[in-house]
Amino acid sequence: MSAVSTIAQAIIQNKSLRLVSGIATLVLLAPAALAAPADARGSQTGKEVQTSLMADGVYVYGQSEKRDQVGHTYFVFEVKRGSLTGALYAPRSSFDCAYGQVQAGELALNVIDSYEKKSYPFEIALDRSSTVASRNGVAAPVSLQGFKKVEGVTAGDRAMLKSCKATASVKSPG
Repeated sequence: MSAVSTIAQAIIQNKSLRLVSGIATLVLLAPAALAAPADARGSQTGKEVQTSLMADGVYVYGQSEKRDQVGHTYFVFEVKRGSLTGALYAPRSSFDCAYGQVQAGELALNVIDSYEKKSYPFEIALDRSSTVASRNGVAAPVSLQGFKKVEGVTAGDRAMLKSCKATASVKSPG
């Protein structure tokens, strides 16, 4: 079962998600605090200002903060200058690649179903109420509604990201 199918089931079972015009749109209800990225890249000086709501780096979130919980969906993704590449997955299942942008109130994504190879628009709401200015001009972390921060990045997380990045480079050469 693909992650998109798993999420569609969560829409029906948990009512934490809803369908809008036949397109899966995440409207997740349980905000989770967002820690610093598990794998931040680059350095920030006091004079630089990060324009994205999320700092560049690799993040892992799940419906559970514990890894590999059957029946839960997880999202590993990398943010670079506001662009995002990631994978939605359920333990012991396939994963679906996601590509998109960090926007003011959401992660605006296109998710590629691993079985059908079709693209579906998908949004994950950001909880901006936790955003505060920091000393160095970088926006303080925000939370992804309905997901909890999962600590660390595993080799499996990196393998899924590598696969999704390779797929992205094939689709848009250059």
